[in-house]
Amino acid sequence: MNPLHFMVVGAHPDDPENMCGGLALLMRKKGHKVTFVTGTDGSAGHHLMDRASLAARRAKEAEKVSQL
Repeated sequence: MNPLHFMVVGAHPDDPENMCGGLALLMRKKGHKVTFVTGTDGSAGHHLMDRASLAARRAKEAEKVSQL
């Protein structure tokens, strides 16, 4: 079977892995490609962190998830 390419789209940086992380991991283990796309940089929504720090933290988290 030819590998498929799945794209998971979410509004926020943690949406794709929260909603489809298990499925994405299963598809990767079967040899398929999975791409996560988010509509924002994740710089909003924290009560203590400034926007730049929060966006950097979320980018680092996303990079870590992509290594699985």
